Amino acid sequence: MSLIWTHHALDRLKDRKLARDLVESTFAHPDEKKAGKQRGTSEFIRHFGRQTVTLIAKQNERGEWIAVSCWIDPPFVGTRDDRQRQAWKRYQHAPWWQKLLLGLGKQLRYLFLGNS
Repeated sequence: MSLIWTHHALDRLKDRKLARDLVESTFAHPDEKKAGKQRGTSEFIRHFGRQTVTLIAKQNERGEWIAVSCWIDPPFVGTRDDRQRQAWKRYQHAPWWQKLLLGLGKQLRYLFLGNS
């Protein structure tokens, strides 16, 4: 079995500093396979020590597997996923007034800078 990679999945590999062979190994020998959240998708999950690689894939009409997205948890240090995870932890432990300010700042950034 082989995977056909979408541009989105390849971008996620690069953004998340995730090795393609780890994801292909997850696909070939998953510890767990279950139905994905989106209709027609499957989640392939494999544990590598304390990290877990997840691949979201679906089959096309010819039965070929298409890689839709992939990630590693916990994320590698310095990646966007890691920064988002750290921000969420700070938000969870912040007092109510700081949560209000953080939410306001996020809305202003979205208004002026777009979804980046």
